[in-house]
Amino acid sequence: MRKQRMNTSPAAWRVRSAIALWNAVSIEEAVRGSELRSQTVDPAQLKYL
Repeated sequence: MRKQRMNTSPAAWRVRSAIALWNAVSIEEAVRGSELRSQTVDPAQLKYL
């Protein structure tokens, strides 16, 4: 078995950071969605999520 290392390959690190970024965006989107539920969602705001 190969040793588990954090920066084994740049592609794996990129995927890992993309997943972490996606999770952070999803959490922020859920929080923002609960705040904006009473208002109408602006499509321009969705671009920056």
